[in-house]
Amino acid sequence: MPIEELDEYCKKLLVAFIASDRKWNFNEFLHMLNKSNIRISTPTLSEHLKHLRGLKLITRKREGKQRISYEVNWEKLKYLQKTITSQNALKRITENEKIFTFFPIAEQVMFLTNVLSLRNLQELKLEILDTLEPDKNFEHNVQYALTHQFFDLFRTWFIKNCYETPNENKLVALQTVESNIKHFEDELFIRKPWKSQNTKKDCP
Repeated sequence: MPIEELDEYCKKLLVAFIASDRKWNFNEFLHMLNKSNIRISTPTLSEHLKHLRGLKLITRKREGKQRISYEVNWEKLKYLQKTITSQNALKRITENEKIFTFFPIAEQVMFLTNVLSLRNLQELKLEILDTLEPDKNFEHNVQYALTHQFFDLFRTWFIKNCYETPNENKLVALQTVESNIKHFEDELFIRKPWKSQNTKKDCP
């Protein structure tokens, strides 16, 4: 059965396994899914995990007397080489949290602004690829999930810093964000460069 023909629940579960690339026991996985707004009942999850195991897309292992774990079967998904590479990059970048948090708060905001812009462009790219290569929809969904996870690390680190930093630095961060918002609003909606160009074209 081709991966593209999996039902939506199975696709979401498999993407979650790939994006996390870790072992899960049943209850942990169920909790993580519900926390991620993937609402699924215990019987439904059990049924879909069994289906994924039958297709050899995930493995089920007994660890000790009571613990049973599930994880993605990368041997079956070798064709997702880009995803595997992205996952390795994700693991490496997490080692740079200390470097990021060492930046002054204003620099963190500027860096995060660029990171989130890049994330949105990467996700838009994958959505465009979906229209060009509909047969690779599943692979794009996996890359989308990893892209989101990768870039959201910086947002997580930044918010954590905001909780821990003095109010003075929080105000600096807020002012920097508001300044960036105003800059984009001015460039996109207030100056309206395309309007002036159209006006020139319409002039006799």
